[in-house]
Amino acid sequence: MIEAASALTSLAAEGAAARRRVGDLVSPLFYQFALGPTRPRRREAFATLVGTERWPLERKRGLQERLLRELLSHAAKSSPWYRERLPETPDLARFGLDDLRRLPVLEKSDLQGHLDEITGTGRFANGVGENNSSGSTGTPVRVYQSQEYFDSHWAETALGYLMCGPFRPGMPLAFFWGSQIYSSEHRGLRGTLHDILVNILWFDAFSLRRDRMPATIRKLRAYRPSLIVGYVSILTEVARALELPLDGLIGIETTAETLTPQERSVIEDAFGAPVFNRYGTNEVGTIAHECEAHDGLHMMMENNIVEVVDADGRPLTTPGAEGQVLITNLHNFATPLIRYRLGDVARLGTDGCPCGRGSARLETVIGRTSDVIVSPAGILLHGLFFLKLFYGAPVLRFRVDQETPNRLRVRVVPGARYSDDVRQAITSQILAHGDPRFELLWEVVDEIPRSASGKFRVTVNHVGRAAVMPTDPVRPERSDDH
Repeated sequence: MIEAASALTSLAAEGAAARRRVGDLVSPLFYQFALGPTRPRRREAFATLVGTERWPLERKRGLQERLLRELLSHAAKSSPWYRERLPETPDLARFGLDDLRRLPVLEKSDLQGHLDEITGTGRFANGVGENNSSGSTGTPVRVYQSQEYFDSHWAETALGYLMCGPFRPGMPLAFFWGSQIYSSEHRGLRGTLHDILVNILWFDAFSLRRDRMPATIRKLRAYRPSLIVGYVSILTEVARALELPLDGLIGIETTAETLTPQERSVIEDAFGAPVFNRYGTNEVGTIAHECEAHDGLHMMMENNIVEVVDADGRPLTTPGAEGQVLITNLHNFATPLIRYRLGDVARLGTDGCPCGRGSARLETVIGRTSDVIVSPAGILLHGLFFLKLFYGAPVLRFRVDQETPNRLRVRVVPGARYSDDVRQAITSQILAHGDPRFELLWEVVDEIPRSASGKFRVTVNHVGRAAVMPTDPVRPERSDDH
């Protein structure tokens, strides 16, 4: 049995190496002679992004205003929903970025209940397709997306890869992903032929197991990707099983989950390549991407207007300010998303970057509002609070679930040096810097389940903020240690 398994593993590795050789031959030709002539707008969109990448901030904002006016004019004509909510058309000709705050916030519940009104006639245009959010915020939504959106999304994805190093479409790319929808597209003969044509090796996050990790690594090493893209938690698991770095690896793009300094270090040391963080969603594409300076994430201002707002929807402007993320996508004319609340919390970065790019930046993406733990006193504890508590602890993975306003269940996958002393130390920190009224239930487990989308969440609120918020919420003093 062991010999048979070893033989299958060797065949899989040989198959990956063969796919790489064939992909290196056919993929550059495919992009140059097949995809290029048939999708000229994608090439144009990519050339535009490359050309505007190092524009100064004010010039980028001027571009955003022009694109915003075009979007609003279209929405006023095609969408009954927006026709009732937008200013009169003459005012739209003078509409500026500062005027966005005059418009209402688009909630996910609006999309769920009024998609056809919001979309209007836009969904009948040529090239329109449907997409769904992963539902990881607890509120899955469906949207229509225009051909212009698909072209801009392809371009921003290619630019994101280029920000990781000298990567071009057609070079070998390995994906560690978990969406059931996307994973199904890479299965079977048709999926295999497609992946060879675009030179991709796909690892389904749902089928990865620790006892099969050596086979996964042999297959990955045989393929020799130039770039790896995947979930933070999955790549961390693979990194812990790697004994030697990969040859020829330019960089690693992490996405979909919060990236901690500890996980960045583990991934970079094991793979032998730098990590570049990406922030994006299915509804609006890439929102921000890390550059070679590794100091925050550059907003993709050509495609999205990003607002970080307070609880009343007012935009925040001070670097370091934390708030909820609103997105206005500038290229989706099928379902206009204007001041769309993603359900994420982010921290504003500073302007200016050593890399020379002029775009505004986010310092970090903290997490999702559905993942914010609310203490009995109303203290808001997002995932970063717990990530810092567990930083350096002998714990391979953890998750904190708020089951009632007072009760937290903490599950950990222990490391070699885990003990009751570790548990007691972290418990003390949660009670001291979170809320002393918490009741903590600890569980030591072998695995922690992922969400339906394959993503890993370190905090999950099963109660809901409204049910636990007091009349006068108390905000804790900030601590550099916590």
